[in-house]
Amino acid sequence: MAISKRNIHIIITALFLAYAAAFIWRSSFDVFGERYFSLFDDAMISMRYAHNLADGHGLVWNPGERVEGVTNPLWAAYMALVHKLPVPASKISLIIQITGAFLLALNLWMVRKIATAISGEKSLATVLAVLFTAFYYPLIYWSVMGMEVGLLLVLMGFVVWKLLEAMESERFPWLVYLILGFATLVRIDIAVPLLAVTLFFAYGDKQDRMRHIFWGAAMIAVFIGGQTLVRYLYYGELFPNTYYLKMVGYPMHLRIMRGLTVFLHFIWRSNIIFIAFPFIALSGSWTRKQRLLVWLIASQASYAIYVGGDSWEHWGGSNRFVSIVMPLFFVLFAHALVNVAKSVRELTISSKTAPPAARSLARHVLPVAVVLSLLQFNGHALDELFLLVQPNQVTLNKELAQRAEIIKEFTTEDATLGVTLAGVMPYFAERPGIDMLGKCDSFIAHQDSKLPTGIWDFMQFVPGHTKWDMDHTFGEKKPDVITHAWGGGRDKSGEYLRQHYNFLNIAAADSDTTNYQFWFRADSARILWDKVPGFDSKNSK
Repeated sequence: MAISKRNIHIIITALFLAYAAAFIWRSSFDVFGERYFSLFDDAMISMRYAHNLADGHGLVWNPGERVEGVTNPLWAAYMALVHKLPVPASKISLIIQITGAFLLALNLWMVRKIATAISGEKSLATVLAVLFTAFYYPLIYWSVMGMEVGLLLVLMGFVVWKLLEAMESERFPWLVYLILGFATLVRIDIAVPLLAVTLFFAYGDKQDRMRHIFWGAAMIAVFIGGQTLVRYLYYGELFPNTYYLKMVGYPMHLRIMRGLTVFLHFIWRSNIIFIAFPFIALSGSWTRKQRLLVWLIASQASYAIYVGGDSWEHWGGSNRFVSIVMPLFFVLFAHALVNVAKSVRELTISSKTAPPAARSLARHVLPVAVVLSLLQFNGHALDELFLLVQPNQVTLNKELAQRAEIIKEFTTEDATLGVTLAGVMPYFAERPGIDMLGKCDSFIAHQDSKLPTGIWDFMQFVPGHTKWDMDHTFGEKKPDVITHAWGGGRDKSGEYLRQHYNFLNIAAADSDTTNYQFWFRADSARILWDKVPGFDSKNSK
């Protein structure tokens, strides 16, 4: 008895949720006898903002310091609601991870709707589009590790589905504009798809051209303008702090060159033949619906290039900006794959001169192509996809969580913590932070980048990691504890550490071999010196 495509979709979703549960457990770790769940470090910055919001301090990284180091206010607000639950800090991230998994499962339903609109209810391409999306590792990683990608996937999926329906019924899609405006509260750069949709339909829908322009402009005015006003009143800035950090103080043409280079690298690692396949296979018969998908993919890719790419391009796969349109790519890819496989099969089997081996291969060309595609698209992280190793950064998360617990033991609650990774450690240490790289420090964010600006140096540009000022960090802020000094001694960091800090190796409580390096400020009254193992007051500076 054949299984219906609807039931196959349910099976794929169930398999995905089972996989997500295993992924979540694989991403957890033990800290001094307690099971910890933690998100990607950038997501943990949002968690710290959310914790302070839930505690009544406002949407801030440090209580009393208004710096907008996040660009996802609605997602941070959801995290704040989670922090109202009677759950220990070591387990709160688990709720966010489960949320991410269920958002991805809901997104599969959206993909099915989009694929049906493109390929038809009975097409095998619908099933394949859901399968490719369900087990594309970057979508799993970014969403389940706490980024707002999962929610954006659902919102973008709903928007595209409703746009395709509107094309069919010729109704004006006012709801789409409202949802895209609302989505800018999840992440402000959803203004890019909002603008892309406005331009696409203003050009292609002559009858309602002015309505599209009006609604697009109105949503930008209301949601982007509203956020800007609130930001200025609350933070005193027109743009988020991360805008100044990443987009100001470095030559634009070099930033774009870096963005283009890492995007081409993403295409190459994903296999340029696989990436180009749907665009070539469908090029002679584009429908208006398919052109919409291509336009949205191209718009988001162009934006990713313009901002210089992401900070984590070395890891592989689609970055956080491109990820939200990858399901649209998989819809086109699956549609093209089924059409081409069907043509190959019919031509080969009907050929009187085709040898038996060729006929046999033709019958199995589609399943072979599907397996190869799944492996190729995840080729950068197959060991992580199959859970053979822990997900990216989990080992680092464990180290940072252990360091945080050590810091809590040897410092007072008002001790300041100098960090280059501003998420996991400040969150679990529950100490005021000093961000050496400026994501949560407006003084550093407004400076020029420290990188060389020669034509061959553009690849050194890593968004959010190009600005620092050790005179400001060490000379003015004077953190009580340092665990990672940025730059290996550049800009006086090494000099400050040697002159003003006591260096100590402290063993992890649950290990005889793991030692962590700490620098404690010698004149700090917020260090509990009598509790610090290995400290000798005679050798103190």
